Amino acid sequence: MPLQTIKHSDVNSFITDRFQKNGRLLKSYSRIEYIQLLILLLLIVKVSNSCYHQEYSALFLLGVSIYFSFSILIIIHEIIHYLGYIILGKRDAYFGKVKKAMIFYVTTHSSKLNGYQYLFISMLPIVLITLFCIIFPILYNDLQLYYFTIPVMLCNYSFSKGDFAFCDYVLEQGISSLILWNKQETIYIQKTEK
Repeated sequence: MPLQTIKHSDVNSFITDRFQKNGRLLKSYSRIEYIQLLILLLLIVKVSNSCYHQEYSALFLLGVSIYFSFSILIIIHEIIHYLGYIILGKRDAYFGKVKKAMIFYVTTHSSKLNGYQYLFISMLPIVLITLFCIIFPILYNDLQLYYFTIPVMLCNYSFSKGDFAFCDYVLEQGISSLILWNKQETIYIQKTEK
C-alpha cells in the first residue's frame, strides 16, 4: 500500500465512505445505534410518564444531559484523546478543528503511532465515558441520575462516528502493519512491510 493521505478537510468524506463500505466494526456500530435509539425512546416515554405524574426531575436531568452533551462533552471527549497521547508518551499532541466544519480533533505534530496505539487513543473516550455513565449513578446510589448519564453515553457514542470509521479502516488494513501520523493538516497512513 503506498502512502495514503487524508486532508483534515476531507475527513467527513472519508467517514461517509467508510460507512458505505460497512466494515465489520461499523456494522456493529450501526446495530448498537439502533439499540441506543430504542433506549432513548424508552427513556423519553419514562420521562413523559414522570411529567404526567407531575414529577419533573427526570425531565430536568434529561434537558441538562442534552445541553451538557452538545457543549462540554465534546471537550471532555477530546481531552480524553489528548490524555491517551500523553499516556503513550506523545508529548507533541495538540487540539484542532476542521475548517468550515464542526469537527474537533486531537493529534500530534509529528509523532507516529502504530495501529494498536491508534486504536487505544481512538477508543479511550468511548470506554471511559461509558464506564463513568454506568458506574456514577450506582456509586451515588441514585438511579435517577441515569436520566442524565444515559443520554450522555448515547451522545458520546454518536459523536464517536469518526473514531469508529478510522478504527474500522485500521483493522481492515491490518492493525499490526500500519503507521499513522499527522503533519500540516494531513493524516498520513503507511503500511509497513511484514
